Amino acid sequence: MKRIKLLGMLALGLLAVNIAATSVNADELIDEKKESKTSVEIIDNKDPDERVLILRSVPSSYDFESTLQNGSYSLTTPLIGQNIVVFNNQLNGDWSVKASVQGNEIQKSASEKFPVTIFKVNSKNILAQGEDAIVAKSGDKDNSNIGDISTEISNVSIDFNDSANILVPGDKLTGTINYQLFNTSDAS
Repeated sequence: MKRIKLLGMLALGLLAVNIAATSVNADELIDEKKESKTSVEIIDNKDPDERVLILRSVPSSYDFESTLQNGSYSLTTPLIGQNIVVFNNQLNGDWSVKASVQGNEIQKSASEKFPVTIFKVNSKNILAQGEDAIVAKSGDKDNSNIGDISTEISNVSIDFNDSANILVPGDKLTGTINYQLFNTSDAS
């Protein structure tokens, strides 16, 4: 009985494999093709709940070089290909980018810090009293204000003091410039 069952299942399995392996040839029917036209229209997004603002990129670094000075340093460096890039998806959407010097200082080490008195981005002193520190902002309410908007940073300047004259050739100072994106043109 077991042998008959086994032979029956084997025969059924072979039959299933042959049926699955049988090829079917499909022929196209002449004059039986259709098409659909497709278009995409990009429209302005007016819904404030769907607003997309992204600070895509900022300059990677600001590198200065100086000879030893007598306590006061005022340095400028030109930049090439350095930009602040913001993505905005609304034609009437205002935005601004504000910059700041972290701690208003640069440092040689955790215990040796030097106060930064001036930091200019494109000639705008972001540390000046009463200055808004905005280094990029939305423009005209037209197509130039949507998508990726790039603001070129062509030069930066830094002034700092070493009143104790502790700096020597070979010292490296470090600091950080922070950027914050706002959804208003005046960063408030």
